[in-house]
Amino acid sequence: MGTVQAFFVVNQPILIYVMLVIYVIEEIILTLTYSSTTFIGIQVY
Repeated sequence: MGTVQAFFVVNQPILIYVMLVIYVIEEIILTLTYSSTTFIGIQVY
């Protein structure tokens, strides 16, 4: 498993950037969703 991962990292380093971008986007979406939910909750109460 580790060898396969190393193989892809060496031959296709762009995958690292793609994964990082996806991770950051997911974090932003989660943060926005959480903030929106909290804001709506505060507005309701």
